[in-house]
Amino acid sequence: MLSPLLGALNLKCNITAYRPVMDAIDLLKRYLDQPIAKEGAFFDEAEKIPLGGVVTRGVAQGSRG
Repeated sequence: MLSPLLGALNLKCNITAYRPVMDAIDLLKRYLDQPIAKEGAFFDEAEKIPLGGVVTRGVAQGSRG
């Protein structure tokens, strides 16, 4: 479901506060054609994963609360 949505949208934003979110969306778009294994998607080790401003500290550390 995410793949067709990201493929159809052309998102742009000049607000610097939203730059981490836009970088995260760009990263997801680059990996749309990658098969996702049962345990989840994996990104190349060289990728800079934009977590700051996108993912809360608890989620980034693996907390479910």
